[in-house]
Amino acid sequence: MDSKSWTSWRRGLCCVLVPLAGAALADEKPRPLEAGERVSVTFDVLASWKERATTRFLGWGPFELGVGDQMASLGLPSFAFGVGGGTDGCGGEAGTATPENALERQPYAWTADVKVLEASTDRLALSASWKRFTRGARGEAIESAAESIPRLIVREGERVMLDFIAVPLAASACARNYSLELTAAVREDPALAERQIAYDLWLVHETSDGARSSERARITVKHGEKTAFAFPKAALPASAGGRAEVLVNGQLRGRIRDDGTVDLALSTYRAVIRDGGVSGATGEKWLRVRPSDAIRVELPASPDAEGHGFALIVTAKPL
Repeated sequence: MDSKSWTSWRRGLCCVLVPLAGAALADEKPRPLEAGERVSVTFDVLASWKERATTRFLGWGPFELGVGDQMASLGLPSFAFGVGGGTDGCGGEAGTATPENALERQPYAWTADVKVLEASTDRLALSASWKRFTRGARGEAIESAAESIPRLIVREGERVMLDFIAVPLAASACARNYSLELTAAVREDPALAERQIAYDLWLVHETSDGARSSERARITVKHGEKTAFAFPKAALPASAGGRAEVLVNGQLRGRIRDDGTVDLALSTYRAVIRDGGVSGATGEKWLRVRPSDAIRVELPASPDAEGHGFALIVTAKPL
């Protein structure tokens, strides 16, 4: 079986045979990672080239941190990025150096630090700080900018730009700018790296007169892998106030737990498209799903679809 496979088709709601689980398994707040799980943090410098696209120029990490861990307090190697050096202004370096060392060869340097405040599937809370240095007239390191960010909420793999340097045109033959970025993700347990989770999703459409219909999507992905899902547009009848369509899509990421349950982060987007206009709403849920259960998640109601309700029914089974 491929690491990711999926099919989607239309079926009636009569085919949903699994019992709905109690609401206690659905939570607005994510659950913490299990003991021993850690967060992998990486710093990158991106360069935008004068005649080319923006690419990753330098990197440092990943650093593996537990909740409450801070790089500086763990004795991890201090590092500095140096950028903009060389005869053409395109040089750079990353390593266990002080800003003074980096500035011997580069006109700009950064140092950075990060602490993990909270961690769960697809939701990480971090604090971060950075300093930018430039070379003074006597070769000394001058702190030219700095920031301490007490709290950052990120999804796994999201990129956070910490700082940006616009390079003077005369100072470099190739780079227009440099930026310092931070990314973080949960480090996967090697024992689960190849495990897969089969998801069954039903989009249920219910009307005020008791009619029901549904769409089904089946997706199989690796443990810890984030995937998108989307259902075909559903037409609302003319009685709903003119021609309209409903679009539902979203993303999910799940992790298998020791007790066989799956911790699932689910985000959804529901839009009503009417007469060229769109009204939409997003939502997030964190679920703990037992293999034998299905969870019903109500989607936000829309005044543009009065009398029509939509919900997702989700199952997640480790393979």
